[in-house]
Amino acid sequence: MSTSAQYARHFRQFTKWYEVMGKGIMEDRGMQFVDEDLWLMWLAWHWKCRAYSTIVKMVFAIKHHYIMLFGFDPFKAGVQGNRVEYLRFQRGLRQIKRLDKDKKRRPKLSLTKFMLQDMVHLFDFEVFEDCLYWAISTIGVSCLLRWSEICKTNNDAKLLKDSDLKKMRNGAYRISLNDTKTKLFGDPMEVSFSKDGTITCPVAALKRLRSFRSLRSKRFLFADKKGNAVKARVVQDFLKSKLKRTDLDPIEWSEGISLRKGGALTMALCGVPDRVIRAYGRWKSYAYRIYIDLTEREKLRWASVIKCQLNGSTETARSRSDVSLKALMDD
Repeated sequence: MSTSAQYARHFRQFTKWYEVMGKGIMEDRGMQFVDEDLWLMWLAWHWKCRAYSTIVKMVFAIKHHYIMLFGFDPFKAGVQGNRVEYLRFQRGLRQIKRLDKDKKRRPKLSLTKFMLQDMVHLFDFEVFEDCLYWAISTIGVSCLLRWSEICKTNNDAKLLKDSDLKKMRNGAYRISLNDTKTKLFGDPMEVSFSKDGTITCPVAALKRLRSFRSLRSKRFLFADKKGNAVKARVVQDFLKSKLKRTDLDPIEWSEGISLRKGGALTMALCGVPDRVIRAYGRWKSYAYRIYIDLTEREKLRWASVIKCQLNGSTETARSRSDVSLKALMDD
């Protein structure tokens, strides 16, 4: 579902809630006369059955429609245009965010290019499906794409067509995304990838996939043998079957796999500056930093570095004490 459609749905839900609950709180006044008491009641009504991320989306939906209908942001200003600070409402939102974080949720696996390098020997590039899923993985990680932007999830409007892929003069490729939540209202965006000479090169993966000319779909960019758009769930299940043959703990990828997180983490591990990762991943804020997590391998590697440093400090301290003791004995 596009962002504009989600906003419309959330605002319809708010309108219904206002008719049933809000009017009584506001003593039958119109929606333009909202105040902090109303928002606190609205927040209390939703927090037990809604995730924090959903409530935030609903807030943005209400803001958007209020600005269009009444010309002001109801969370920052009153109907007369006077500035307001709803501190209790803001504290309530922060509290819900903290409570939401306390829920035990296992993070999705960040599929990095380093992991793909370790997995490449598990793929049979004489088989169409292996080439298809490899191309989706390498392009998705290289372009920091969401599953909904590259494969079929629950909205056919987002599906990439073969015509959405264009080859540029410099040999790179450009994909026009049909829908993305990175921009407001699902405005179309473009991402690109180029030849990098590595074993996980997305251009090489695409060419290998397109060598199966008889199975190439004239409609979808990524399609199965029958010409149907590839489902994200199918690709993830395939990748999980490969991950079972690696030394990764199954608990790391049991909740799912993220190409977007993996792309951001790959860039961070290679020392790419924050501002570049932010622009490359099409983030408007620094929210992407939550994706820069550490893999178990990295944690073990850094733990060994710390251990070496501590052992070195211990040896140095011991040698110094031995020298001091010898000096005392000589005296």
